[in-house]
Amino acid sequence: MRSLTKVWTRSRDLIRLAHHIRDFLAEPITIEQAVESIARGIGQREARFLKKLEYSIYRNPKSPYRQLLDAAGCEYGDVARMVEIEGLDGALDRLQAAGVYLTFDEFKCRTATVRGSRSFHFQPEDFRDPAFRAESFGQTGGSSGLPMRFGRSFALTAQWAAYWCVFFAANEIAGHPLIFWTPGNSGSIGPQLACAKFSQRTDAWFISQEMTHLADRAYSWSKHWIARRFAGLPRSRNVAYHDTAPVLACVLEILRERKAVSINTTPSAAVRLSLAAREQGSSLAGVIFLLGAEPLTPGRRDTIESAGARATPLYGSTEAIWTGGQCPFPRHADEVHVLRDLYAVIPSSVPDPLSETGASRLLFTSLAPVTSIVTLNTDIGDCGVIQNRRCDCLYDRLGCRQMIHTIRSSDKVTGFGVTIWVADICHVLANVLPRRYQAADTDFQLVEARTEDGLPRYCLLVHPRVAPLDEQEVVKCFVRELGRRKTHYGFMTGIWEREKALSVHRHPPLVTERGKLLPFFRLRAALSQGAAVFEDGRLARIQSPDSFCS
Repeated sequence: MRSLTKVWTRSRDLIRLAHHIRDFLAEPITIEQAVESIARGIGQREARFLKKLEYSIYRNPKSPYRQLLDAAGCEYGDVARMVEIEGLDGALDRLQAAGVYLTFDEFKCRTATVRGSRSFHFQPEDFRDPAFRAESFGQTGGSSGLPMRFGRSFALTAQWAAYWCVFFAANEIAGHPLIFWTPGNSGSIGPQLACAKFSQRTDAWFISQEMTHLADRAYSWSKHWIARRFAGLPRSRNVAYHDTAPVLACVLEILRERKAVSINTTPSAAVRLSLAAREQGSSLAGVIFLLGAEPLTPGRRDTIESAGARATPLYGSTEAIWTGGQCPFPRHADEVHVLRDLYAVIPSSVPDPLSETGASRLLFTSLAPVTSIVTLNTDIGDCGVIQNRRCDCLYDRLGCRQMIHTIRSSDKVTGFGVTIWVADICHVLANVLPRRYQAADTDFQLVEARTEDGLPRYCLLVHPRVAPLDEQEVVKCFVRELGRRKTHYGFMTGIWEREKALSVHRHPPLVTERGKLLPFFRLRAALSQGAAVFEDGRLARIQSPDSFCS
């Protein structure tokens, strides 16, 4: 019955997409309209917050935030007075102190929400915005908790289009040739349709990895075909991230003709393309990478820039799709301007012992008129450094003067656009593998590292005391068991395998600075500082355990 419902839902989504896509593109937006829309929203952000608070929270008895507000004794008028007296960010700080916030585990419904003597048990559907009218639906994989269903609509895509438009204008790349090189899931047409809304053409489309399951692949292919047929998107080509030759050839051909090209992909893929260009003696001058899905570290940025290209990150997530974008004048590798008309972002008072120095857990609050999921002081799994400063760019002139940099997550592993939650990795390492190989639950550990060029590498440490085993079989077992945790992990770990990013190394698991031994371990130091040695893309030996952190 569930399968039939899914088939019917997807068929209806495809019919709606084909029916409405031409109308969606019939009235393109201009940069002037996009700028005016964002400037107006920033000027009305407090009013937007209060409207969202009234209609999506206080008038929705199922809203988790309504229940937290009631527990804190905060009525609508109380919050409105806080905003009037202390401003929006000050009011959100006051609400956080009163217990109106959600930790990441609470938001993902992994744990009960306890405030004082009261305990709340929320479900993913409780976070939907009742005012949102969805035309199709997607669903998070449930990697970090229960699956969360989120809606899509052309109204939401049109809202994104304004931010894509301003991002292109701020970086002076509007009208440049544009390439997409991303995984081929059903949502991959969203950014391209948003760009088409402001008449930004897509010149080439490369798919790094197809969906694993046949039904998902057919659904994605159908959406791609409709987008090509009715929106003029180019035919896609399957090109894995490690197979840089076709993409590099396309980029160099465009550069010869147009002298400039933008590429939307992951930082890891951009690093691979930059290294390939350097190896064959080609310059990527004129290339601007539009990067998302994983952190842009200083090492990755240096590798990209050494090939002559420019790295420009975007920041967003499933729960906060468009959060910020970088301008041409960053002070940090991944610094972005927060889109202040879409979200209010404040630091959490809950400490994160695994975050980097100076970084705080980030709490998000929805302000946009069109939202699928409502957030109010909600931790979506990221930490970063929040600053306010002036900048000589379009974002600053619009009033987007809040910056976030050093954006990381201690809850998820990201590399080549893959996102796998640490909790699932720890379960396999601490429970499944020890049983399979008759070992202790402390004999296996996954170390996240990166090469000097910034490419991600994952080393599965196996304690030498474990009986002799086949390394390739251990890798296959680890990947297979992750896939059993969540079906979409098969799609993600397929990318790891194709990129040869995972290997086995016989070494005792590493301990944290506080003496803890955890199943997942993240390098602190850059590999150029001697934290580890790589040979042929594999972790060959560990030099300085003191340079690690969990």
